[in-house]
Amino acid sequence: MLLNLKHNCSTKGVCGRSLHLSLVLISTSTLCPGAIQGCQRVIMAVNVLVPLLIPLGEQLTNVTQLAGVEGIELGRRNYLAEVREDAAPGVILQLTARVLQQGHTVSFAIKEGGEEGLFSLDSLTGRLSLLKKLDYEKKQQHELVVEAVAGPYRSEARVAVQVADVNEYPPVFPRALHQTQITEEDDSGLPKTILTVRARDGDAGEWGKVTYSLTGDGVTSSSSSSSSSSSSSSFSIHPTSGAIDLLAALDRDPHTGGPSGV
Repeated sequence: MLLNLKHNCSTKGVCGRSLHLSLVLISTSTLCPGAIQGCQRVIMAVNVLVPLLIPLGEQLTNVTQLAGVEGIELGRRNYLAEVREDAAPGVILQLTARVLQQGHTVSFAIKEGGEEGLFSLDSLTGRLSLLKKLDYEKKQQHELVVEAVAGPYRSEARVAVQVADVNEYPPVFPRALHQTQITEEDDSGLPKTILTVRARDGDAGEWGKVTYSLTGDGVTSSSSSSSSSSSSSSFSIHPTSGAIDLLAALDRDPHTGGPSGV
């Protein structure tokens, strides 16, 4: 049996590979036993074309594994590294390769994904290093294609570098002072929202979520019991929306008016 590997691509960019098998089949007629002289065996040659459905993205070296001629193999087909966005430059991953065909020196290289200049791969040791700090707010994952080469043989693998978010930025109010006006002794519609504040945080994800709290005159400490706190406080703030509510009517003259003042 003869084995030939063919590789064809259509004009639409779809590639296919096929194995061309030449089979020689030997058949002996049941009407002509081999013990009888003068009988001949019938020999029939059959050509068979067997398609191999292999996606365009697959490398030809992956197909040659069927014939067992690959000479180098990376330790993994997929690598994963997690790096904090505040991590200093340094080694983040170690690549390894196994040479199946002796007599060749292995060299490593980044084949795809190194355009931003964030990573470098030592061609001799296979150490993947971070060159610059990463930024979670800009990109949460970086993907590389690396290869190991030994003579005429090549092996590829994918590396995913996941960026871990850290709390880098404090929340900041766009304005230092917020003002509103309240009519004294007006208890209609209480409790009611009198002002909403907004703060910005440069972080993303969980670290970018802002929680609000309120202290000062007319606000009872949260350490007090919930019943006494709600009854004695004149203001409250929603922890996530920043909405400040008026809980009780105010009086500019506490000596002659209500118990609370501003």
